[in-house]
Amino acid sequence: MLQGILPVSRSTIPLDMIAGVTLATLAIPEVMGYTSIAGMPVITGLYTILVPLLAFALLGSSRHLVVGADSATAAVLAAGLAGLATAQSSECGAFGSSERPPEWICIYAAAIADIDISGGESLETIVAKLHAMGVTLVLAEVMPEVRTELDLYEITELIGAEHIFPTIAAAERAFRARAIA
Repeated sequence: MLQGILPVSRSTIPLDMIAGVTLATLAIPEVMGYTSIAGMPVITGLYTILVPLLAFALLGSSRHLVVGADSATAAVLAAGLAGLATAQSSECGAFGSSERPPEWICIYAAAIADIDISGGESLETIVAKLHAMGVTLVLAEVMPEVRTELDLYEITELIGAEHIFPTIAAAERAFRARAIA
């Protein structure tokens, strides 16, 4: 217990406080934005950053582990919730209740460093739900390691290799060219 914060030396306390304030100024607005993307109450974002950080500070054993929400989590959660919501639901966001869903959803994947087996299974479910709605999932700027994992979990086949782009601009060009054709 307390392995993540011990040993504490008096000389590093001011630096640790500056690091904590810096983290808070970046992470709190970030998770509030991600919860908005996911269609959840903003307070949920605060819980997703504060509770894990406090728990990890007390129980964790690594000073280098990043704990908290990220954009991949928000996108996966939003897509999953959109598939569960009904058009009559007052909680349903604009995507779920729109008369015409988007044709493509592009995920900027440069910040995704890893996809584990549960993430792969979630992506399979999300892609299937989006396909059923006539929506194509598109990925842009996928890191080579993540591309290997997408291949391993057969997500590349499910999405289609032609829907994985090196840049956002390339994805946009492909969408516009497809829309014109």
